[in-house]
Amino acid sequence: MNLSSKITVYALVVAFFLVGCAYQRWVTLAPTGLPEEIFATPQLNYYGTSNVGLFKFTEPSCAPEMGKEAAQSLYQELLKNGVFLNVTPELDVTDIRIENLIDIARTKKYDLIITGDVLYYLEGSLHQSSRVDEQIRVIDVPTSMTLWYAKAVDIGSPGPYTDYILIEGRGVRAPTAMTLLKRNAEKFCRMLLNSPPQELSAAVPRYMDFGKHAGHSAQKAVPAKERYEAKRLAALEEERLREERLREDAEARRERAERERFLNEHIHFELDKSRLLPEAKEILGHKAGWLTAHPRVSVIIAGHCDERGTHEGNMTLGGRRARSAKSYLVYLGIAPERLTTVSYGWEMPLDPGHNEEAWAKNRRAEFVIE
Repeated sequence: MNLSSKITVYALVVAFFLVGCAYQRWVTLAPTGLPEEIFATPQLNYYGTSNVGLFKFTEPSCAPEMGKEAAQSLYQELLKNGVFLNVTPELDVTDIRIENLIDIARTKKYDLIITGDVLYYLEGSLHQSSRVDEQIRVIDVPTSMTLWYAKAVDIGSPGPYTDYILIEGRGVRAPTAMTLLKRNAEKFCRMLLNSPPQELSAAVPRYMDFGKHAGHSAQKAVPAKERYEAKRLAALEEERLREERLREDAEARRERAERERFLNEHIHFELDKSRLLPEAKEILGHKAGWLTAHPRVSVIIAGHCDERGTHEGNMTLGGRRARSAKSYLVYLGIAPERLTTVSYGWEMPLDPGHNEEAWAKNRRAEFVIE
């Protein structure tokens, strides 16, 4: 070996020791599986064709906006894996109490809602592990029953420095907490896609029915498909009856309003005239429609006048006005024996005033149900 070659070798050895020949390593995370704790889940997923509303998770005060990020990560995983037929992110809803979310879901016709909580959120460093704890709830909207309820915990440790004889392995920062959010979302999706069989109950907590909302003390095992279907059908029947009562109430209110309109909507006449004005004919058309819908109703048509003129003349004019209204209703198809006419002349004014406005109100025909 000549001198220049020796110098080159010595220079490389010196540089090797000066730099430490440090090399960068990577942190390898374990493959994702099921959530670490599964408290409630059906044995099979019967909900693949469901319309789902996804709401943001609650979050600790130290991690603002992470509830929305957790829900967004889950939304992307649900879409990627095609867990449900349709998933709509409702991430701007601020009141995320279960009762409010169910009300929103019923209004928007969702079959299921998904929400959850970011229980713990820690961003790691070169010397400290990252950690994200989350729980998820999937609730059936018609029954308000919790279908899935699970907790996922993911920890990402930093890679430590390692000294060897000649070289040093550098430490590596812990994986970001956002990476752990995505891993937890993968765990939740695995659970939704493949509801764990009961044989796994030794590896994870027993699958329990937490009643209407997660967080209640578990008392009994998740019901079988038949029992759940019975609950679901009962809830649907209850919802049908509720909607039927609402329709009946609305129909009763509409009927009362139409009856009040029939009684309180009068027709008016010109001075000393009994001919029907176009506005009066339109009103009589409405009244004919109501009378047609109520064939057992009989009506008294009362003719009125203003205070001017003689008593005898006004009694006669009131009678003509009542008969004019009756004739038009008969023309519209109402049986004449259902209509009785009477005249009150100027004896029963609607407005006691003594001016043109009051007189115009008093020249009228009223309708009273017998």
